[in-house]
Amino acid sequence: MKNFVVIIRDKKPSNTLPTMVPGQCVTSLIVTALGMVHTISAMATGDARLSGGTEAKGRVEIWDGRSRRWGTVCDDLWNLDDGDVVCKQLGYLGAYRVFSGFEVGRVFGWTNLDIFLDDLQCEGNESNLFQCQRNRGQHNCNPNERAGVECILTTDIRLVMRGRANDRVGHVEVAINGEWGKVCDDGWNEQSATVVCRQLGRSLISWNPSLREAFTDVRYVIDDVDCRGDEAQLLDCGRRELWYNNCADNEVASVICG
Repeated sequence: MKNFVVIIRDKKPSNTLPTMVPGQCVTSLIVTALGMVHTISAMATGDARLSGGTEAKGRVEIWDGRSRRWGTVCDDLWNLDDGDVVCKQLGYLGAYRVFSGFEVGRVFGWTNLDIFLDDLQCEGNESNLFQCQRNRGQHNCNPNERAGVECILTTDIRLVMRGRANDRVGHVEVAINGEWGKVCDDGWNEQSATVVCRQLGRSLISWNPSLREAFTDVRYVIDDVDCRGDEAQLLDCGRRELWYNNCADNEVASVICG
């Protein structure tokens, strides 16, 4: 991102910002003995925003520096990996779920903005969508094929034993944006359990205890978890799309932390 620094040498502080090029935004103000120093950041290709929704949910729009315009993303191949890039770029933990097709228009409203990107194939760790494999400037999408995303705004984790939440022993449950769900034991191993205990501020004692415990009736939120063991939280690990699973009621991951 390009930075422009404008120094106003008047000794009297001014409430008037210097003239700005359309698309620029003020990122910080620094008071000096000489007056005001305004740091102004220009929009950069790949900058993103969410439109038509709430704080962490909306239609995906991206800035193209060559044409100096906002545009949208086609929903062809649009998935959680693509949504992760947008959400992390905006400072969120990742993508909660993605929207496509008529649902985007129905939930977030319709737009006349051009479609800039099509057939995205992101890995999920790119800094913006323009760094993903994609078709740029060419697409075969109609106006109702726009991409949207809801980002992960809040998360929590708990262990549930005998109907009570605790941080030492029980079945693993995770909350995303306030909704609790359980973790399937497909792929569950010592590395995954280590991450859970670390997230709870504890150390691992047992990653696969045999608990005589009635299973909760909340839905599965995470399946096929794949942790290295050094992640800060369970949602940083590899997994299936949230809320999608092929697990039976008795396949709940459990752990004992010390």
